[in-house]
Amino acid sequence: MNLKNIKKVHIIGIEGAGTSALALMFNSYGIKVSGSDEGDHFYFDTLKNKGIKIFHGFKANNISKDVDLIIYSTAFKPETNVELEAALRGKTKVINYPKALSMLFENKYGIAVAGTHGKTTTTAWLAYVLDKSGYAPSAIVGSKVLQFNNSSLVGKSEYFIVETDEYQNKLKYYLPKAALLNNIEYDHPDFFQTEDEYRKVFIEFIKKIPKKGFLIANFDDPVIQKTANVNCRGRVITYAIDEAADYVAYDIKTENAKQYFKVKLNPPSPPDPLSQTGEGEIMKMGRWVN
Repeated sequence: MNLKNIKKVHIIGIEGAGTSALALMFNSYGIKVSGSDEGDHFYFDTLKNKGIKIFHGFKANNISKDVDLIIYSTAFKPETNVELEAALRGKTKVINYPKALSMLFENKYGIAVAGTHGKTTTTAWLAYVLDKSGYAPSAIVGSKVLQFNNSSLVGKSEYFIVETDEYQNKLKYYLPKAALLNNIEYDHPDFFQTEDEYRKVFIEFIKKIPKKGFLIANFDDPVIQKTANVNCRGRVITYAIDEAADYVAYDIKTENAKQYFKVKLNPPSPPDPLSQTGEGEIMKMGRWVN
């Protein structure tokens, strides 16, 4: 779907962490956004201040007839949500949240943060560091970030950092240029029947990284250690406490609720992670810890 053809979007379940961030992203592109939700309204003020119209409660007539695209949170199903049920019966294009996010993701230099644990914190830190380093990224995080004053960051560059969720195999929607993989530990048994089934979605995900892309992988995780290099076509950059990793954390200590550690390179001067990709300024990202 061409973003240039979208003038008005309606989001069912707009006040979730991810959907509210997506709404702000569409709004930054000059697309008119409306939406509906019920229950807690943590993101209501942020959305309202941007001129986004929000309905409290789900009704079929919340959706105006001139909407070009309807997006819905995967937390809702048509059999229990009258607004979604009506939307699916209509003629307007209807897609779920991860599909809509992937549409924006593929229009940028998409950097995905994935893994069982730590996705939100890692996504927020990565976006914050890139932003403060002058790279002007966009980002969507699964929680409100104090430094952003919401759960998204809208930058002017092509870099787009997204927290990607493996639940319900939402990873299948994304085609990352690069990815950061924290860990793989069996989770969501209500959806994934076996541990192998759970691991497979991550393996299939990193297989999609292109040859000119790269994977930053936690080498302390035994599953990642066995599968990353085998399945990723791009460059694999590892970090860990393990001495075999490219970037090794050591002298780790905690003082006054803060963690301190040092980082060494192994080998001391590894090649730039994107030295052969032709991706321009992002090549400098490999020098953060120098």
